[in-house]
Amino acid sequence: MLKKFKLEVIKPYEGAATSLAIRSLSGSSRALHDIDEDRLFVADDAASTICVADDVLRGMAQVERNSNTTAWLSGLIIADGAHATPVLKLLLQDVGTRLRQQSVTELWAVCELVDWLTPYWESLGFIRVNRLMTMQVEVERLRTRVQSNGINVTIASPFAAKDMAQLDAAVFAPQWQYSDRMIAELFTQEYKHVVAYSNGVFAGYVAATVDLSHVHLTRIAVDPQFARQGVGSAMMERLIQDLNPRSIMTLNTPADAVQAHQFYRKLGFVENKNQLSVVRWLL
Repeated sequence: MLKKFKLEVIKPYEGAATSLAIRSLSGSSRALHDIDEDRLFVADDAASTICVADDVLRGMAQVERNSNTTAWLSGLIIADGAHATPVLKLLLQDVGTRLRQQSVTELWAVCELVDWLTPYWESLGFIRVNRLMTMQVEVERLRTRVQSNGINVTIASPFAAKDMAQLDAAVFAPQWQYSDRMIAELFTQEYKHVVAYSNGVFAGYVAATVDLSHVHLTRIAVDPQFARQGVGSAMMERLIQDLNPRSIMTLNTPADAVQAHQFYRKLGFVENKNQLSVVRWLL
């Protein structure tokens, strides 16, 4: 029964207890993304909560706000053996209340087309609004040869974070935008960034996670005034210069982003079988 459960909001000084909680749930077969412990204690743009019953941890949810009105369900775990429906409802009820207090109006999530959460999304208030397709290419097969046309590309420094965030706000819908904080944090992780300038004006940026055998393109953004001038190709050409040519590069793109698909295919990307759902809850 719902009344048997007690919600406890994670607070910054509860770090040790939270670490134990995350470890206790890490083996659960019912997880949507991992819980990022480093982000649990940022009260201004995150809402994290745990659900317990009789002092036993039943689940944990983590949400991060990426714009003034939108947030993402960045982590969700339900303990094996727990009754999922009441735990999910309590977790999201608490998260939703605190997001509304921050004037957030939409909560988004990315999930597998069919997974353990599929039967619950509708009853929790979420609807599927889009599908993400995954594309990939071997780095050495990327077709990026372009003429410079006055475009200057270079590895980005943290000083470019403000320009990157401003471009995000201009070209992406709110749910896909990176906040200033999110972009700044990219420079502290396993990311590689390339920025482009056209006659001294910021024209675009590319961001990717990189390891020895896999590169995931997380962002490619071009200012519309420089569209079809080779900016995207020039940034990709600079990005791959320091990569393992045998590594595989992947990206996720909305299924209805036809113009983007054409650009990626021109570079050599092909669609693979991995597809994801994008769901939204209007708070």
